[in-house]
Amino acid sequence: MIHTGNINPVIQMLPQLLQMGMPLLQQASAPMSGMGADQFSASPGISQQSLGALPNFANSLGSPAGAAPAAGANQTGPAAGGGGGGAAARAVDIAKQFEGQDSKSIKGKLPGFTAPGGNTNNCAAFVSACLEHTGALPKGGGSASVSSLRGKLKSAGWKKVPGNQAPKGSVWMTKEGKGSHTELVASAGGTQTIGSNNVRQGFQKIKTRQKNASSGEFYAPPNG
Repeated sequence: MIHTGNINPVIQMLPQLLQMGMPLLQQASAPMSGMGADQFSASPGISQQSLGALPNFANSLGSPAGAAPAAGANQTGPAAGGGGGGAAARAVDIAKQFEGQDSKSIKGKLPGFTAPGGNTNNCAAFVSACLEHTGALPKGGGSASVSSLRGKLKSAGWKKVPGNQAPKGSVWMTKEGKGSHTELVASAGGTQTIGSNNVRQGFQKIKTRQKNASSGEFYAPPNG
């Protein structure tokens, strides 16, 4: 025979027990955040969604290991068979998306570009960021210094070529010892370039310019 007298106190306590357990249930069902969340580890202020607007980025943008590329982004880095001329040409396509914008203002929009010169002197940093993020240069293979970038291009196998033989995505530079400026070759033949260019003293915009094919040095990518 079951003695109901022993059960009644437990039944009476059920509402209190349920009330005590509700906060734990709510915490367990809440979305994960903080360290456990799926966080994108690229440049500050960059989200996976915003990167989707910039096609042809390599998978070396700083995504967490094993993470899939952002929606709309195609793998073009060395792991996807990129590099060389194809990746360099895609760097021009990225550069053109920022055409007309103040170079300082694209900090946080183009991963890896930090506008180190402020309103000016961003030419090498811009070229480097575009090339790195298509895999045309390894991550960290660029530089904010024109002379240093020249050395890194040579070390990575880029070859000096006549301007009329420079493919799209080649790097144009002022002749060594004759200045300090660099841009990407926007079209084959070296007659058009795009980069962070002065529009007035001390102020640069991303701008396409016509170029004389004998105006400077042209470095073509490996297998370009």
